[in-house]
Amino acid sequence: MARGDPGERLAAIVEAGRRLLGTVGYQRTRMADVAAAAGMSAGSVYTYVDSKEALLHVVLTGFFVRSPAPVPELPVTAPPLDETLATVRDGLIDLASTPVLHAALAAPAPEDVRAELAAVLDETYSILSRLWPLLAVLEACADDVPAISEFYLGDGRRGHLSRFAQYVDRRAAEGRIRAFGHPELSAQVAVEAITWHAWHRLEGFDGDRFDEPGSREAVIQFVVGALVAGP
Repeated sequence: MARGDPGERLAAIVEAGRRLLGTVGYQRTRMADVAAAAGMSAGSVYTYVDSKEALLHVVLTGFFVRSPAPVPELPVTAPPLDETLATVRDGLIDLASTPVLHAALAAPAPEDVRAELAAVLDETYSILSRLWPLLAVLEACADDVPAISEFYLGDGRRGHLSRFAQYVDRRAAEGRIRAFGHPELSAQVAVEAITWHAWHRLEGFDGDRFDEPGSREAVIQFVVGALVAGP
């Protein structure tokens, strides 16, 4: 059974909910399974969150709460989902900002385009490695919840891919990057390679196979070597 004060028990519920929501999605997450994973009885979990909607709310918004944070009034109730997603959007403006990519889009190609591309990819890697538990929840729940699908796949993921594709297209037009076929395809392949190493390998049995930071540098340089046209 989860021990400690109410804040610790709520934190245990949030972590259990994050793992389940990020693995099986919203529809297949059962509150009884969340309670069991948190070491609590099925009924007692409702002392902390009064519904699965409230669980989703505290899981998504919990990524942006500075620790230590005061325990909210219990049980937590869910606001409308659009309010929850607005909180997530505001949090991502800060934590998922891409100043390096934006600067590269605004400037002509530098003499060392390999270093520029490596910096852009390293920025993406940092965002993914920091936020992947949140992104896993959004991605898994997008199949079940249309508002999350629109928010995550429309505004978020595709927005970043579009900006990176613009960068690839621009540098390809300048003869500094190889775009294999459509620039968006090259951008997609590059980001997927970074995403697997920074995020998806951590969800499976490959999590311990590669040590940071050497493997991080290796995957970035692998993508750079594939895309940069010259030495």
